[in-house]
Amino acid sequence: RAAAPAAAPPRPEASARSLALLLAATGGGRDLADFSNRVWRHLNQRSNLPPDNPQLRAYQRNLPTLIAERARHVLALVAAAQAEGGDEGNPHLARDAWLAARRCFAFLAPGAGKSLSIALAIVLFPHAATPPPGCGVPPTAARHLIVFPFCTNINELLDEGLRLEERPCRECRAAAQQADPACCDACRNELHRAAEASSLCSRLGLRRSHVIELARHVYVLPDRFNPRENLRHRRDFEQAWIVLATQDKVARACEAGHIGPADVRALWADEGDYGNNPDERRGSFSWDIIQRTLWASWVNLFSGTCAEWMRDLPEL
Repeated sequence: RAAAPAAAPPRPEASARSLALLLAATGGGRDLADFSNRVWRHLNQRSNLPPDNPQLRAYQRNLPTLIAERARHVLALVAAAQAEGGDEGNPHLARDAWLAARRCFAFLAPGAGKSLSIALAIVLFPHAATPPPGCGVPPTAARHLIVFPFCTNINELLDEGLRLEERPCRECRAAAQQADPACCDACRNELHRAAEASSLCSRLGLRRSHVIELARHVYVLPDRFNPRENLRHRRDFEQAWIVLATQDKVARACEAGHIGPADVRALWADEGDYGNNPDERRGSFSWDIIQRTLWASWVNLFSGTCAEWMRDLPEL
């Protein structure tokens, strides 16, 4: 098959139209969709949306628009298949169209800012871009899952601002164990400095309060994750907007039924060329089981290596 063409840089009017998808995404709750709306409005008021942000690299400035335009295209394919299926036609056409088109990849060479690119793509994700009702694809929570081949890859993304040191002193740690939100001035100032130094604040332009709020909804999947029997696992996962884990941990959770199709809005793969070839199977804990379980999620593969099999996927 011929290689999929790379997406052209979006036009200014496309940027405004695509990013406006965020404005229709709120569901009334304080979830990631609501957070994205508040960030979008904050950046828009300051004329600092990614296309106008000189602190970002060219690809990062275009990325939210490219994702939104890609989502618009896929949903148009699903809607057309749904109309073709009709009431008396093939009810599986829309679902099949979704499964065939929901994946894409982004090739970013080493040092190109892949970690920040994934973080800003999630923060400004078009949550309103969901498959239409009745197409056979169930709605999902506004939660994103980032999958890594190795544990060492996780820290790089957390350091972009998804992890902040909180309550380092003994008194504040004790308060945290008692669910007391108060912390001393020294710990609060340290937290503020960490948020301000993060790339999400210094480069993307989020408020300090935005970064702190987001970091408190980031969850690194623990060993032996079991939300059925471990109440803390269940609470932390339900409160999480962004979940990070290695491929094997996610595959185990999917196989055990701890993570299902309705739990994840979008799936992101760091080092996406590793273990994702649909023609290769690496046993029961392969990437394949993750994609089959989370079949209602968008799939975005980020990689510094452009594997041959990825050339058949649409490129951001």
